[in-house]
Amino acid sequence: MINKERNEHISAGFSLITLLIGVFLLSTAVIIGANMISFSASAQSSVSALAKAWNVASQEMEAVRHIDFSFLSSHHSYSYAFSENGHILGHPTILSKDPGKAQYFNSNGIAGSVFVYLKKAKRTNNVDENTFVLTTVVVCYQGPKGKVVGEDTNLNGKMDPGEDSNHNGRIDSPVTIEGVVYEL
Repeated sequence: MINKERNEHISAGFSLITLLIGVFLLSTAVIIGANMISFSASAQSSVSALAKAWNVASQEMEAVRHIDFSFLSSHHSYSYAFSENGHILGHPTILSKDPGKAQYFNSNGIAGSVFVYLKKAKRTNNVDENTFVLTTVVVCYQGPKGKVVGEDTNLNGKMDPGEDSNHNGRIDSPVTIEGVVYEL
């Protein structure tokens, strides 16, 4: 009778091993959850910077559409750097009617550089000949934690030695827009 009571009393609680396994599983779940939250915040800031860079690229493509066609068809490229507050650093004169005046645009709080590549082309059909400029806008930018996205590693708006990593003669970036500007 005493043995029976003792066995029931011993099996009624948790053993130390069961308790340690439970604490281990709970702490593992908490650590994984914290890492997921941290990764989510980091991914959100990366996506936000990427969206801002795409916005800069689309602004530049729109600006190219308003540049005199004779200038576009006679140049091969231009580039510049910009600060987080949208100040254009070393801006080319084509972006301004008043080259001595500082220029600003909405950079959405990211710093980076813009490269615009222009290539004149002609298309002839049975009716007439159209002249147009193939336009490529490339934006390199500084993402979260100072990481530079694109080949312009120092974000100075110039292709320095060693920055053209794929040796294609131009700066590349995941943020690239291509379009066509026609002569009217």
